[in-house]
Amino acid sequence: MDRSYISMIEVGRNEPSVTKIFELCKGLKIKPSDFFKLVENEYVEL
Repeated sequence: MDRSYISMIEVGRNEPSVTKIFELCKGLKIKPSDFFKLVENEYVEL
């Protein structure tokens, strides 16, 4: 996965597909369910 693609996701200029999210999780060595728990926790804090 290209650095520029990840950067665009980070700044909100692109939204990853489910497939890309799974690829990111594999690269980060975390389970997708753990990733979504982190996202949910951040959403609740908003």
